Amino acid sequence: PRACAQAAARGSAADIAGIRDAYDAFRTIRPGEAGYQAADELLHTRIVVASGNQFFQQMAAIIRGALAAANPIVTARPGAWETVVANHGRVVAAIERRDAKEAEAASLALIDFTAEEIGSTFSA
Repeated sequence: PRACAQAAARGSAADIAGIRDAYDAFRTIRPGEAGYQAADELLHTRIVVASGNQFFQQMAAIIRGALAAANPIVTARPGAWETVVANHGRVVAAIERRDAKEAEAASLALIDFTAEEIGSTFSA
């Protein structure tokens, strides 16, 4: 979430255009299709790079690992993919508006949704 806020505040126009391009690619590929995981990782990586925060950039591999573990669980639930795409869109739109508070809030909402979906899967 903090990286999203920092991307909104610090990202260059090229960084933000790259985030939009990555999001547009991500939202056109369905889970299970070739390139889905790579598109999701690219979106998150571009946000981290745009943050300008070296610590977050060093954490990119951990983020990719978390995405690889969580995505199959979350996207397997009916209707979850549409929510994931919408939540990512909210983050990207906030970054484009350079609204750091909303970018962070949108990212927190995405994490909360993911945690709830994973929790529901394992409690069933």
